[in-house]
Amino acid sequence: MNISTPIAISCPLCHSNDVEILDTLKSIDLVDLYQAKLALDISRYVTSDIRYLHCKRCDLGFFDPCPMGDAEFYETLQANPWYYMDEKPEYNLALDFITRHVKGSVLEIGGGSGQFARKIAGDVHYTGLEFNELAINKARIAGIQMHRLDLTQYIQMHGNKHDCVISFQVLEHVTRPDEFIRDSLVCLKKNGYLIVSIPNNNGVGGLLPNIPLDLPPHHATHWSKDTLINLGQQFDLEIVNIFEERVAPQHKIAAKKYRILQALAPNLIAEAKLLQSSSFYNLCDKLAAIGSRMIPINVDSINGHTISAIFRKKN
Repeated sequence: MNISTPIAISCPLCHSNDVEILDTLKSIDLVDLYQAKLALDISRYVTSDIRYLHCKRCDLGFFDPCPMGDAEFYETLQANPWYYMDEKPEYNLALDFITRHVKGSVLEIGGGSGQFARKIAGDVHYTGLEFNELAINKARIAGIQMHRLDLTQYIQMHGNKHDCVISFQVLEHVTRPDEFIRDSLVCLKKNGYLIVSIPNNNGVGGLLPNIPLDLPPHHATHWSKDTLINLGQQFDLEIVNIFEERVAPQHKIAAKKYRILQALAPNLIAEAKLLQSSSFYNLCDKLAAIGSRMIPINVDSINGHTISAIFRKKN
């Protein structure tokens, strides 16, 4: 059962003290999960139990303490071909909007090896920021302007010069999302657009337990449509559009698995625990994994992995 307890900690996005503890991740369980699912040793990052908290004001989920991976951690993940995808639905959403509404300069925060940059038309000036050296080298070989700078360094050099600032699957890795948004807006001209795409905590990835990459040291925060609406209000932004992705083909097995687990272990699923390790749950999980590949199940009512928002800077 979820525990609602007043605690002396504030939300890293809206700074509200109206937060509650929803879960506690045992360090040994989290280390074991990463090892079992990804053959990845995270023991040097996760050295204590971690509380999972929820802000009642803005609906942000966050962790305390929140250990985050370093360059070596992300280089290890990058070795997997699925980590940096060349095609994502949010790319097409952003590209369509930029093509119709942005006639100047675009800054991408966390540009990877330039997957999105390759899609932008030549009349839009693109600049990317990235920390992964391997990704930067790949981008530069392709002739893409990618810099190894953080936002603070970039602001000191360039300031508010861009018509659009975008980030795909970056914001959830940031322990201080308030600072990230504020700095992103500093990079924008007046009436410029901010586009963010993040995992939808009310989507297929947020519904299932035991998803290592949705936890520290990979993800620092969990976001919903309500969180994005509150973000717009907090920073006095006009909400142009919020788009919740449908379940993508590569995630339909997971969505079907969730539906089966709802039937097999409704109480455990209703708990919304981030980690489940009981023998009963493990049995249900194995049965659901088999059934999800054999049973035709409609998952159209389930939100997909990603939610995207387009904001306009008013001042």
